[in-house]
Amino acid sequence: MYSRKDPASDWMFPKRRGKPGHTLRFNKQLGLVKRQMRAKRCEPGDKESYWFDRITFQWFRHYFISHCVMAGIDYKMIASWVSQRDGGMLIGRVYGHLDTRHSEEMSLKLSWRHVGLSPDGRGHDL
Repeated sequence: MYSRKDPASDWMFPKRRGKPGHTLRFNKQLGLVKRQMRAKRCEPGDKESYWFDRITFQWFRHYFISHCVMAGIDYKMIASWVSQRDGGMLIGRVYGHLDTRHSEEMSLKLSWRHVGLSPDGRGHDL
């Protein structure tokens, strides 16, 4: 991808007209990339669907958020990165199942004594 980048611009997806900067129309850029992939990898007139036809802006967003959650980044920070204003509530609800670290950390805080059992499973006096 970097080899296709315009050397005159600092942006991966630069604006074509107007002030320098990046494009705000990612779907348009993604469509251009898909057309280039189809031209390079497919026979002319081929109507078959390929893996790159299913990639959307939302796919990239989902991929990014999923990997952030699995890396242990807190939901509030991820929410700010992807411009969600709910403080991470939606990310926790949708992607929370990917975060196993929290559950493991909380289970380590629980001791047998707190639940009134001995390690062999029999009750004991507190």
